[in-house]
Amino acid sequence: ELIWHKTESLQSDFVIRWDIKDKNNREISSGGYFAVVEDLSTGEKTRRLISIIK
Repeated sequence: ELIWHKTESLQSDFVIRWDIKDKNNREISSGGYFAVVEDLSTGEKTRRLISIIK
């Protein structure tokens, strides 16, 4: 389960922050928006195409 902390609209990009509880969670990469994804447990930031899932 993803815990959402912050979502900001920055032009066509979204900055999304979440805690990743299970490293085996399937990738969210079905396409939709370019986003900078930050894993709060490690501080690692990656940029990927994702869909916004509530």
